[in-house]
Amino acid sequence: MNRLIIIGAGGHGKAIADNALKNGYTDIFFVDDKATGTVMGFSIIGTSNSVDELNDGNTDFIIGIG
Repeated sequence: MNRLIIIGAGGHGKAIADNALKNGYTDIFFVDDKATGTVMGFSIIGTSNSVDELNDGNTDFIIGIG
């Protein structure tokens, strides 16, 4: 399954990550403009400004800002 990048590492993003796990995603990352580190064991790999450079054609993106 494709890599998933969730934009927003807050509560809504966490709910999306939980659902993504239940739907077979294993390669899950977050981008967030204010948070760093990890969320639920998944790395925050950049900010919203880095979305274009993270898009390798095999990546799914979803907005996780409620």
